Amino acid sequence: FFSTVAVLVLAVAHKQTSETFPVDKDVFNSTPISPTNTTGTRTTATLQLVIVFTRHGSRGPGFAYPTSPYQPQDTTYWPNGWAELTDKGHLQMYTLGKKFRSLYN
Repeated sequence: FFSTVAVLVLAVAHKQTSETFPVDKDVFNSTPISPTNTTGTRTTATLQLVIVFTRHGSRGPGFAYPTSPYQPQDTTYWPNGWAELTDKGHLQMYTLGKKFRSLYN
């Protein structure tokens, strides 16, 4: 069901902690920040936003030839409407949403 996903964009924002350089330390000549460095500003990457671009799920056709037996006004074939998601399409998008929520929740 991931075939409907066209592009997945992750936006990761950096959040500053409340740790800062001591006043008596020159911030421009300090040692580089490293995992063992105990002074200085710390930046921690935390996931703040996930933007997902997808195509639609299964839907009815958007056009029909005049001689087609499956015309847009025929609700026997298209109960949700012309070019609208079918029941299968609704289920596909719902399932995809549940999957993304489980990944990033």
